[in-house]
This record gives sequence, structure tokens and C-alpha cells, in this order.
Amino acid sequence: MRIRWTAPILLLTIILGASCYSDAPTGGGTGPTHKVAQNPFELHLGESVSLESEQLDVLFETFYSDSRCPSDVDCIWEGQAEIGLRVIDGITGDTSHIPLIRRPGRDPLTHYKDTLGLRFDFIEFDPYPISTVRIPDSERIATLAVFRNPPKDSVDGVVLLTNQSPEGILIDDYWLDSISIADDVLRMKIGYGGGCEEHDFALYMSPMAFFESAPLQADIYLRNDGHGDGCLAFVPKTLHFDLRPIAQLQQIQDGQTDCILLNVHGNGLTSQPEQTVQVLYRPSNGVPASWCNPDAK
Repeated sequence: MRIRWTAPILLLTIILGASCYSDAPTGGGTGPTHKVAQNPFELHLGESVSLESEQLDVLFETFYSDSRCPSDVDCIWEGQAEIGLRVIDGITGDTSHIPLIRRPGRDPLTHYKDTLGLRFDFIEFDPYPISTVRIPDSERIATLAVFRNPPKDSVDGVVLLTNQSPEGILIDDYWLDSISIADDVLRMKIGYGGGCEEHDFALYMSPMAFFESAPLQADIYLRNDGHGDGCLAFVPKTLHFDLRPIAQLQQIQDGQTDCILLNVHGNGLTSQPEQTVQVLYRPSNGVPASWCNPDAK
């Protein structure tokens, strides 16, 4: 099976200095003003988009600063880029201004801001600065994704995309009982040994790439951190994780969202073999091929 690695996404590296340009917060724009799209999407400064699946209108309203290290300069500080969005919630009618900052050193698809029941991913900011070139505001483009978060009491976290090895993810043992997916949320029934300490759980897709097959496949790992729990009672637990970043990665890579077969790996208890359970993920905003669409005739 061959792994298809996703194309590198530009990390924003930044510096303060004479080569960096920003006057004052800027809004408006003279380019295209509105469009309908799905996640992820690009916006010019002053342009807005309707996300029908999330019932949101999003405007790239303000450019604050872009002090990224120019590509032709050696920098001592990487800095940041900052923009402002105006978001109109089609459900509540509320209008909010959301500042977003893109910093280096983080995978673009794991960098996000949660606020107002929404998740904002600031994926990329173009064009990248060159010290001798002044970038007109009309040419600035933000690549973004905005999702309506599940209620906080309905999920335990969001899947994290990483190239960290499984050995670096897995800590304490657990046993997979059953898994299922509904409305982009993975439900896992597990059991683990413990009972004396609170355990923390996080879900990872590693590597941040898909195996080429029909359907595409991805490897999923659950981290169980028991903080040195020395007790041996068997503890059952049900966990829920938001899978939408995986669909977002596929949309960025392939320009579409389709069915994805998830290989969910256990970290077997000492008395149990290591497990791998497969489950088919049909993203809610996707157009799945007929062979994996249960409603297709």
C-alpha cells in the first residue's frame, strides 16, 4: 500500500523590521465581494463567503499586519500575521468580529481558534513577503475554514493531525470495545486499567497523509495518559471526537471530500493482543461515491 503525502502547506514565518510592512488596520476592498463555497476556502481582503453547510457568512474584513520573515532575508524572529473576520451567524443572526493570528511552528491543520461555538482555521496567507516588494492590500488572500463546533458536552476533543510516530503518541494501555461514526463524530467505547487517577485522552491521525486505496485510508490512534495510575481496576469509558479536520485535509489535498476508511488502532492491555478496528467515515459535507453512499440506488 502506497502512502500519498499531502503537499506541504506554507508555514507563516515572521520578523519585525524594516522589511516588514503594515500601516494601520485596513478593511474593505475592491475585488469580488461575495461567493458561495465550502470548507476550506480562499478570501481576498474585502470578500465574503456563504457557508451553507454551517449557515454562516464570513467576511475577510480587516488586515492588521504581516511581519513574516521575507523569503530573501535571514531573520532572528519569525513573528506573525494577523487578520480580522466578520462573521454573521445565520441561525442566531449575531454578528461578531474575530481576530486570527497565524504563527509558525504548528501544522496548519492543527492551528485553530475556538470561539462563539465555532472553529476558525487560519490555514495560509498569500502572497508570501519579499523584502523589495510592497504587497497591495487587494492582493492579500487568506485560506480559511470555519466549522460550527459540536456542543462542548457532546465531544471530548477534536482529532489532531500529526506526523508524530505512534510510539510518540501511545502512552498507557486500553482496549477497544466498539466504534461508530455519526455526524462527523467518532464514538469509541474503550476500557482501561486504573481507577486511582484521572486519565486524559486525545485522538490523532498519523501520519498526516492518506493511504491510496478505494476508499482512501488513514491511521488513527488514541492516547491514554493515566498520569502514573497504578491501580488495576477495569474502567469502561465512552469517548467522542470530532473528525472534521480529516475531511478538511482531504478537501485541501484532493479538492473534494469522499469516503475515508479509518484504521483505529488500539493499544492492547497486557493480556490482550493489539487491535485495529476499521470504520468508514462519510464526511457530512462530502459527495461520496455511489459505492460507499448508502442512499445510492
